[in-house]
Amino acid sequence: MSDWYEIVRCVEPLEDVPLDHALVRDLQRAREARADRCSDTVHFYTPTFKSFQSSEISGCGKSVWPAVSTTAGDCKLQCDHCKAKILESMIPARTP
Repeated sequence: MSDWYEIVRCVEPLEDVPLDHALVRDLQRAREARADRCSDTVHFYTPTFKSFQSSEISGCGKSVWPAVSTTAGDCKLQCDHCKAKILESMIPARTP
């Protein structure tokens, strides 16, 4: 397996981010230790209030995956782009 620290150093947007070399090494070792028990596949999901597709994300229909928010419609930030409207339809997950 490649050295994760060196890989991250080659990612231009991360080049100025201070990284703890020991932490990165420990995470890499932990991943290697469980490699035989875990899949290499990671699934990422986006909120389902909008259907879209890009070169990195294949299209999926609206409401294919439940949208969950820690605040749902109770978001107190009231950002200009949303005012909590996007979050209203999401399932609130207020406890772990």
